[in-house]
Amino acid sequence: MDDQELTDYVIRELGKSRRRSDIVMEVCERTGMDWQAAQKFVYQVAFENRKSVAARQSPIAVIMGVAFVLGGLILALGSAVITVRGISIHYQGIPYAGNIAGIGLGILLIAGGVLGLWDTIKAFM
Repeated sequence: MDDQELTDYVIRELGKSRRRSDIVMEVCERTGMDWQAAQKFVYQVAFENRKSVAARQSPIAVIMGVAFVLGGLILALGSAVITVRGISIHYQGIPYAGNIAGIGLGILLIAGGVLGLWDTIKAFM
């Protein structure tokens, strides 16, 4: 196996989000390299091709980011609507505690989704 084929293999496997130690082990088995040389090779390929690896991982990150944003919007807006209508979600006897928790958790989900999407976009810049 030549260097280009090995590099392509490492990029493909990193793009599938496989553990680096598993990839290093496979490189050792395919090439006969010792562990440290294979580990150095995998880390070097990952660093030099980080945009390519990020592009292969991005569909999952985008789907999850969008799901978090939408879930957060539904939770926050739903909690806000029922609060405005005067419906109280009690938690351990505390009125509106569930409403406030729903709004807060929804906002956190939105923030997490937006940050994840932003990191994905930055990986291509």
